[in-house]
Amino acid sequence: MTVDKPAKRVNKQRARQRSDHKVSSTKSPTTGRNHVRGTKRPSCPEVKLSAQAEKSTVAVDDEDKRKAIKKTMNDLLCRLTKAESTICPSQIPRSLHDSDRVTYPDWRGMMDQVRDVVWDQVREGRVQVTQGGVVRSLEEREGLKGPIRVRKGPEWDDSIT
Repeated sequence: MTVDKPAKRVNKQRARQRSDHKVSSTKSPTTGRNHVRGTKRPSCPEVKLSAQAEKSTVAVDDEDKRKAIKKTMNDLLCRLTKAESTICPSQIPRSLHDSDRVTYPDWRGMMDQVRDVVWDQVREGRVQVTQGGVVRSLEEREGLKGPIRVRKGPEWDDSIT
């Protein structure tokens, strides 16, 4: 009976690799599931647009984007039936992205413009910004940390959409 030495060598290498990489397992206090720490996750390949896809993206100037953001915000707010109902500002660019992925390929990149449009509407009194259910004023804008919500303001008019 002969022993296959290359297989043993491979198994020894694997065992050495396993011993070099320390893994610990703990239970999550909230879910009770086991979490394995120290495992290496495979890196995701970077996605690159083809030349044709890059050419197919439509250039939209800032004024057109602001108009689209304002219209989408108005459409989303018009759907709300209760006066105290709110929307998340991220719903606005997500809606634009879902309707036209070529023109608006990255909804996260639009969030600064969305916040600017929202605060412009706050200045006009058309919408209110809330945080934790408390209405925030324009003067508090720079000091706000964390998520905000948008709802209809005192000067809101459903016929403008």
